[in-house]
Amino acid sequence: MQEALRNIDGFGSSIRHSETLNEDLVYTAFKSHQQRYIRLAKQQMFVDSVVWKVRWLLFAAALGTIAIVLVMVPRVSRTVTKPLTDIITAAEEIKSGNYDREIIVSEQNEIGELGKILNSMSAKLKGDIIQLNKLQEIRKDFVANASHELRTPISSIRGFVETLLDGAYHDEEVSRKFLERTLSNVIRLENIV
Repeated sequence: MQEALRNIDGFGSSIRHSETLNEDLVYTAFKSHQQRYIRLAKQQMFVDSVVWKVRWLLFAAALGTIAIVLVMVPRVSRTVTKPLTDIITAAEEIKSGNYDREIIVSEQNEIGELGKILNSMSAKLKGDIIQLNKLQEIRKDFVANASHELRTPISSIRGFVETLLDGAYHDEEVSRKFLERTLSNVIRLENIV
Protein backbone atom coordinates (compact mmCIF):
# COMPACT_ATOMS: atom_id res chain seq x y z
CA MET A 1 0.00 0.00 0.00
CA GLN A 2 2.94 2.27 0.58
CA GLU A 3 3.84 2.08 -3.11
CA ALA A 4 0.23 2.89 -4.12
CA LEU A 5 0.38 5.96 -1.90
CA ARG A 6 3.65 7.14 -3.49
CA ASN A 7 2.68 6.60 -7.15
CA ILE A 8 0.68 9.22 -9.00
CA ASP A 9 -1.54 6.62 -10.67
CA GLY A 10 -2.36 5.11 -7.28
CA PHE A 11 -1.11 1.65 -8.20
CA GLY A 12 1.54 -0.40 -6.43
CA SER A 13 2.73 -3.97 -6.12
CA SER A 14 5.34 -5.94 -4.24
CA ILE A 15 6.39 -9.50 -3.43
CA ARG A 16 6.70 -10.43 0.24
CA HIS A 17 6.96 -13.61 2.26
CA SER A 18 3.90 -14.49 4.36
CA GLU A 19 4.85 -16.06 7.67
CA THR A 20 1.28 -17.21 8.19
CA LEU A 21 1.13 -19.21 4.95
CA ASN A 22 4.90 -19.73 4.80
CA GLU A 23 5.10 -18.80 1.12
CA ASP A 24 5.76 -15.78 -1.09
CA LEU A 25 2.74 -13.65 -2.04
CA VAL A 26 2.31 -10.97 -4.68
CA TYR A 27 0.55 -7.97 -3.16
CA THR A 28 -1.22 -5.42 -5.35
CA ALA A 29 -2.84 -2.21 -4.10
CA PHE A 30 -4.92 0.40 -5.91
CA LYS A 31 -6.13 3.75 -4.61
CA SER A 32 -9.55 4.72 -6.06
CA HIS A 33 -10.74 8.28 -6.77
CA GLN A 34 -12.80 8.19 -3.56
CA GLN A 35 -9.55 7.67 -1.59
CA ARG A 36 -10.37 4.03 -0.87
CA TYR A 37 -7.86 1.24 -1.23
CA ILE A 38 -8.24 -2.13 -2.84
CA ARG A 39 -5.63 -4.66 -1.81
CA LEU A 40 -5.20 -8.13 -3.35
CA ALA A 41 -2.78 -10.89 -2.54
CA LYS A 42 -2.04 -14.01 -4.60
CA GLN A 43 0.47 -16.78 -4.22
CA GLN A 44 3.73 -16.21 -6.12
CA MET A 45 3.56 -19.72 -7.60
CA PHE A 46 0.11 -18.96 -9.10
CA VAL A 47 1.35 -15.70 -10.61
CA ASP A 48 4.43 -17.45 -11.99
CA SER A 49 2.27 -20.18 -13.59
CA VAL A 50 0.02 -17.54 -15.19
CA VAL A 51 3.09 -15.68 -16.50
CA TRP A 52 4.45 -18.93 -17.99
CA LYS A 53 1.10 -19.70 -19.61
CA VAL A 54 1.00 -16.24 -21.12
CA ARG A 55 4.58 -16.63 -22.37
CA TRP A 56 3.75 -20.02 -23.94
CA LEU A 57 0.63 -18.58 -25.54
CA LEU A 58 2.67 -15.71 -26.99
CA PHE A 59 5.33 -18.17 -28.20
CA ALA A 60 2.66 -20.43 -29.78
CA ALA A 61 1.00 -17.39 -31.40
CA ALA A 62 4.38 -16.28 -32.78
CA LEU A 63 5.05 -19.78 -34.19
CA GLY A 64 1.55 -19.90 -35.67
CA THR A 65 2.05 -16.49 -37.25
CA ILE A 66 5.38 -17.58 -38.72
CA ALA A 67 3.78 -20.76 -40.11
CA ILE A 68 0.93 -18.77 -41.66
CA VAL A 69 3.41 -16.32 -43.20
CA LEU A 70 5.52 -19.18 -44.59
CA VAL A 71 2.45 -20.73 -46.19
CA MET A 72 0.84 -17.50 -47.42
CA VAL A 73 3.88 -15.63 -48.80
CA PRO A 74 4.49 -18.11 -51.66
CA ARG A 75 0.78 -18.14 -52.51
CA VAL A 76 0.50 -14.38 -52.50
CA SER A 77 3.76 -14.15 -54.43
CA ARG A 78 2.39 -16.52 -57.08
CA THR A 79 -0.78 -14.47 -57.44
CA VAL A 80 1.41 -11.48 -58.29
CA THR A 81 4.19 -13.14 -60.30
CA LYS A 82 2.04 -15.59 -62.34
CA PRO A 83 0.07 -12.86 -64.15
CA LEU A 84 3.29 -10.93 -64.78
CA THR A 85 4.99 -14.08 -66.11
CA ASP A 86 1.98 -14.71 -68.38
CA ILE A 87 2.16 -11.12 -69.65
CA ILE A 88 5.90 -11.42 -70.34
CA THR A 89 5.39 -14.72 -72.22
CA ALA A 90 2.56 -13.23 -74.28
CA ALA A 91 4.58 -10.08 -75.03
CA GLU A 92 7.46 -12.26 -76.28
CA GLU A 93 5.06 -14.17 -78.56
CA ILE A 94 3.55 -10.93 -79.87
CA LYS A 95 7.07 -9.59 -80.47
CA SER A 96 7.79 -12.74 -82.50
CA GLY A 97 4.74 -12.11 -84.71
CA ASN A 98 2.00 -14.15 -83.01
CA TYR A 99 -0.63 -11.40 -82.95
CA ASP A 100 -3.39 -13.90 -82.16
CA ARG A 101 -1.92 -14.46 -78.68
CA GLU A 102 -4.31 -13.01 -76.15
CA ILE A 103 -3.56 -12.41 -72.49
CA ILE A 104 -6.25 -13.76 -70.18
CA VAL A 105 -7.07 -10.91 -67.80
CA SER A 106 -8.51 -12.02 -64.45
CA GLU A 107 -7.08 -9.26 -62.27
CA GLN A 108 -8.89 -5.97 -61.75
CA ASN A 109 -5.74 -4.01 -60.92
CA GLU A 110 -2.69 -2.54 -62.63
CA ILE A 111 -1.56 -5.98 -63.83
CA GLY A 112 -4.96 -6.60 -65.41
CA GLU A 113 -4.86 -3.14 -67.01
CA LEU A 114 -1.42 -3.92 -68.48
CA GLY A 115 -2.81 -7.16 -69.94
CA LYS A 116 -5.74 -5.29 -71.53
CA ILE A 117 -3.38 -2.69 -73.04
CA LEU A 118 -1.14 -5.40 -74.53
CA ASN A 119 -4.21 -7.21 -75.96
CA SER A 120 -5.39 -3.95 -77.55
CA MET A 121 -1.91 -3.22 -78.92
CA SER A 122 -1.65 -6.73 -80.38
CA ALA A 123 -5.07 -6.44 -82.06
CA LYS A 124 -4.10 -3.06 -83.58
CA LEU A 125 -0.78 -4.47 -84.84
CA LYS A 126 -2.60 -7.44 -86.34
CA GLY A 127 -5.03 -5.08 -88.12
CA ASP A 128 -2.20 -2.90 -89.38
CA ILE A 129 -0.30 -5.93 -90.69
CA ILE A 130 -3.43 -7.26 -92.45
CA GLN A 131 -3.88 -3.85 -94.07
CA LEU A 132 -0.20 -3.73 -95.09
CA ASN A 133 -0.47 -7.21 -96.60
CA LYS A 134 -3.56 -6.13 -98.59
CA LEU A 135 -1.71 -3.04 -99.85
CA GLN A 136 1.28 -5.22 -100.79
CA GLU A 137 -1.04 -7.55 -102.72
CA ILE A 138 -2.66 -4.59 -104.50
CA ARG A 139 0.78 -3.21 -105.42
CA LYS A 140 1.90 -6.60 -106.69
CA ASP A 141 -1.27 -6.97 -108.81
CA PHE A 142 -0.85 -3.42 -110.13
CA VAL A 143 2.76 -4.05 -111.16
CA ALA A 144 1.77 -7.32 -112.86
CA ASN A 145 -1.14 -5.66 -114.70
CA ALA A 146 0.95 -2.62 -115.64
CA SER A 147 3.74 -4.87 -116.94
CA HIS A 148 1.25 -6.79 -119.03
CA GLU A 149 -0.40 -3.62 -120.34
CA LEU A 150 3.01 -2.17 -121.28
CA ARG A 151 4.45 -5.38 -122.69
CA THR A 152 1.66 -5.95 -125.22
CA PRO A 153 2.00 -2.62 -127.15
CA ILE A 154 5.80 -2.70 -126.88
CA SER A 155 5.88 -6.23 -128.35
CA SER A 156 3.59 -5.11 -131.18
CA ILE A 157 5.73 -2.06 -131.95
CA ARG A 158 8.87 -4.19 -131.93
CA GLY A 159 7.32 -6.71 -134.30
CA PHE A 160 6.23 -3.96 -136.71
CA VAL A 161 9.66 -2.29 -136.67
CA GLU A 162 11.51 -5.60 -137.15
CA THR A 163 9.22 -6.52 -140.06
CA LEU A 164 9.82 -3.14 -141.69
CA LEU A 165 13.59 -3.46 -141.18
CA ASP A 166 13.54 -6.94 -142.72
CA GLY A 167 12.43 -5.36 -146.00
CA ALA A 168 8.71 -4.74 -145.66
CA TYR A 169 9.38 -0.98 -145.83
CA HIS A 170 9.77 -1.40 -149.67
CA ASP A 171 6.06 -2.17 -149.89
CA GLU A 172 4.32 1.16 -149.36
CA GLU A 173 0.96 -0.36 -148.41
CA VAL A 174 2.51 -2.70 -145.77
CA SER A 175 4.73 0.12 -144.47
CA ARG A 176 1.79 2.45 -144.04
CA LYS A 177 -0.30 -0.27 -142.34
CA PHE A 178 2.57 -1.08 -139.89
CA LEU A 179 3.27 2.58 -139.17
CA GLU A 180 -0.45 3.20 -138.43
CA ARG A 181 -0.49 0.22 -136.05
CA THR A 182 2.76 1.45 -134.44
CA LEU A 183 1.19 4.90 -133.93
CA SER A 184 -1.92 3.26 -132.45
CA ASN A 185 0.24 1.31 -129.95
CA VAL A 186 2.24 4.46 -129.05
CA ILE A 187 -1.04 6.28 -128.32
CA ARG A 188 -2.13 3.29 -126.21
CA LEU A 189 1.14 3.53 -124.22
CA GLU A 190 0.62 7.26 -123.71
CA ASN A 191 -2.86 6.54 -122.30
CA ILE A 192 -1.44 3.91 -119.93
CA VAL A 193 1.29 6.21 -118.66
